[in-house]
Amino acid sequence: MKRILFLLVVLNGNCWAQYPELIFVKSLGVSGSNSDVQTAYAIDLDTSGNIYSTVSGGSTFNLGLAETPLVISSTNDQAAILARFNEDQFDLGGFGYLATDAMRCDEEGILLTAGVNSFSNFNFSNLPSQIIEVPENTIRFSLCRYDLEGYPFWIVLGSSLIIDGVAAQDKVMACFQSCTNCSFTDGLNEQYEFAETVQDAVLLALNKDTGELVSSKSLLCTESAVTTSVDFCSHLEETSYSLFFSGEMDFQWQGETPNPAQSEFRTGAVVSYNSNLEITSLITTNPIGFQPSRNSCRSIRYDKDGNLYCYFICSVGNYNLKVNDSEYPINVDSPMDFIILKVDNMKRLCWVKNLSMNGNANSRHLNIDDNGYLYFSGSYNEELIIEEDNISLFAAFSDNAGFLSSFTPEGETLWCHSVSDQTNSTVYDLVVNSQREMYICGDFNAFGVDFDFNPDVVVNLGPGNVEDPFIAKYQLPEITPDLFVSKRYEGIGVSEEGQTDLIRLRLSRVPESSVSVELTPDAQLDLGNGAGVAITLQFEADETAILEQVVNISALNDLVVEGLHTGLITVSMTSADAAFNNLSEGPIAVSIIDNDIINVDEKNEFGFSLSPNPSTNFIDITSALKVEADASIDIIDMQGRKVLSQNMNSSVTRIEVSQLASGSYTLVVSVDNKVIWREGLIVK
Repeated sequence: MKRILFLLVVLNGNCWAQYPELIFVKSLGVSGSNSDVQTAYAIDLDTSGNIYSTVSGGSTFNLGLAETPLVISSTNDQAAILARFNEDQFDLGGFGYLATDAMRCDEEGILLTAGVNSFSNFNFSNLPSQIIEVPENTIRFSLCRYDLEGYPFWIVLGSSLIIDGVAAQDKVMACFQSCTNCSFTDGLNEQYEFAETVQDAVLLALNKDTGELVSSKSLLCTESAVTTSVDFCSHLEETSYSLFFSGEMDFQWQGETPNPAQSEFRTGAVVSYNSNLEITSLITTNPIGFQPSRNSCRSIRYDKDGNLYCYFICSVGNYNLKVNDSEYPINVDSPMDFIILKVDNMKRLCWVKNLSMNGNANSRHLNIDDNGYLYFSGSYNEELIIEEDNISLFAAFSDNAGFLSSFTPEGETLWCHSVSDQTNSTVYDLVVNSQREMYICGDFNAFGVDFDFNPDVVVNLGPGNVEDPFIAKYQLPEITPDLFVSKRYEGIGVSEEGQTDLIRLRLSRVPESSVSVELTPDAQLDLGNGAGVAITLQFEADETAILEQVVNISALNDLVVEGLHTGLITVSMTSADAAFNNLSEGPIAVSIIDNDIINVDEKNEFGFSLSPNPSTNFIDITSALKVEADASIDIIDMQGRKVLSQNMNSSVTRIEVSQLASGSYTLVVSVDNKVIWREGLIVK
């Protein structure tokens, strides 16, 4: 029996109208047959609203969304169908037997698929000429680009993983996992060998029209590397792909000598390249002193503004998250965590979010809508927990259940739904169109699953086979007009000695008319035009317009001893779109560190120390020398807010931190309004 605890899942209300509304759900399997294990791995939409999906792993397929579906049979019990649907009927459209793990429709409606074919002969369309013959018991991997009628432009084959591909202007970018003695054949039937190591990660650039290999980039891994996902950002003209590796890899930056990254243990990574295949960004999750059972980035996606979202899965332990030159601690306390993060188009970390699993779990796919909202799917075993500020937003208990969830671009939970009340279900993929319609695919077990978000309404498909594929459609709720203001992940404020900070402002959706946002700092702050001088940001009413803008903040050195103090920025908005006109946003508080601060790395004359760090319940601040005057201790959060204060009147002061939300803080010790010591603090 499914037990779900909903305390605060919808941020803007608690009625069921705020949740996705189930429009339809359709089983694509055949009832009564327990011998077939069938799965719908991938789903996407073209510009005409047609639905593309794959169904694999069986011999009989019950296809179509109408009352009388089309039944297709094969003599091979590991056959696969690549199919095009509309909501009224099934349209075979020339597609044939092909197992596919990933698919993308580009702006022209052209379909690109990547996947594995584990049987001897397979057909890329319903044309006999498209049958590919391979030796018996040989696994082949493919990348194929189709026209609007479902016939292949070209086919690329490899003897190792071609796991994902994406259209990138005049090219197709694909991630390829090469290994010893493996080969790769491009669309012109030219054969290549990449493996210089046992198992390596290779980024391929192929001609979009012919499939000819244009260029490639290998990371020269000394031990092993497995690729998982790839995406292209036209705004940055940049390609990123995700992987996990162990050993040493050759990460060569733009115009610099090779900069190898080495890990004794399994490490997740996301590598970004410019059009010259020079590395522009590197994100890694490095385990600290242990071998994790899971540590990889499963899926990545850019939004239209060039922000990159990454979907990791990590087993219990402590990790060092490295985003280019910046490092952040990541603590996984449960057996398995999903870790989702956002990096902006300037390669700065915006936020990190942990989803705890009290059991095994599998991350699947991640997608972004036109407004920058995040949607992701997967499966979990036993318990899935989402918390923010120590408040439980969602908790679900099941035995290997599928789920789907959504975050705002600021990393706040919109909703989460567990789609199983028994065992063995997975939501593999999902996609959202401009009409805010969400389509998902996956498989369910013989007991069925519950697709409706309202726990009082049960919608399932059982009984089915051991595993049956499905497609479901939801209508997402409208996005409330709003202006969001947030800081970067590591920001703690500005200092009068030159430390700057930034804020990012983002509209919740594309406005119907342009929006002007005026930011007015007080006399202590400078937004680029001088201390106390206002600036104006313009957000255009265009589906392709950038919804997020970044403002840099600096502080005026006023030569007045003030210690840690606060500056304010007022915000006003005007627009012909009534929903955004005069929309209020409270003053933005910015912590300002006085220029009399003593850098702890240079001077700690009182011998302060902090323990334990990280901490769960309490911390002790100890001074080796006596502090003559009363000292004050402040704990500052990542938004620069003072969340806890206490006087220090002895050589050892204990502070309870159990009431603080898990995350990173700065501890500041001041005497007579002068900061004499500061230290980073992690609360678990």
